Amino acid sequence: MTNKVLAYPSRSVWGDNSVLKRKLERSSVEKDVKQFCGWDTMNKIVECAQAVGSYPLRDAGFVATTFECGARVTEALLSKPTMFSVVKGCVPKLILVENMPLLKRYKKLSDFLDELGHKRYKTEKVNATRDLSFRVDEPLVRPMILWVTHAIENKYEWLFPSPYKTGEPLSRKWAYQLIQRIGVKLNMNLYPHRLRAERASQLAVEYDFREASLLEWFQWQRWETAKKYAKFGPLGLAKKMGVKFRKDRGLKPGDLEKLKID
Repeated sequence: MTNKVLAYPSRSVWGDNSVLKRKLERSSVEKDVKQFCGWDTMNKIVECAQAVGSYPLRDAGFVATTFECGARVTEALLSKPTMFSVVKGCVPKLILVENMPLLKRYKKLSDFLDELGHKRYKTEKVNATRDLSFRVDEPLVRPMILWVTHAIENKYEWLFPSPYKTGEPLSRKWAYQLIQRIGVKLNMNLYPHRLRAERASQLAVEYDFREASLLEWFQWQRWETAKKYAKFGPLGLAKKMGVKFRKDRGLKPGDLEKLKID
């Protein structure tokens, strides 16, 4: 490891000289997610979270919440139980999430040229939130609701409070390790952003969300992001041609009739 002060891009956390050099190849949703993996696979991921985690109800709830909300890991960890409610005046009922933290929002203050002559920007973080909704009969809503209800009943400030640091949520390290253990158990290349990409692909395939709808639901700022994350895949495109699939391809919204939220 060199002690030389490095200029961008050599100082990148992914560079060979990085202090935070990764041992594993960087994962890419563009490479790994060709289409929505299906509800059967997502159910297996949540069930595996119950098996490999130290607190089954919480760990299943975390994975389900992260997927259902299409959230970054930190956004899910910074969520609070009071953000979740049920909209009953519709069929099916909706889960409404209000004021979920929205990260990676910056305001440009000025620009400058770096050591290589590339234009860069001086920025500052902007506090932002997003509101979203989804159907109550989606398969992963149940494990999410079970944990949210538990958190409300126990008056948790954070949806996923740390058992080690009073008044703080669980750490990103905990979340990454949980998801990594699930991936190892299922022999699947699983990482947090893959859950986000699977959600985007599911919204596109099953609800026919186009770029504008995805931009609004995720509060993305660029069209390229929607193109990167949301993939119909060959089966999804076949549905647009009028091809019908049997239900044994996986659970579809509406299949879980027994899920009741009063």
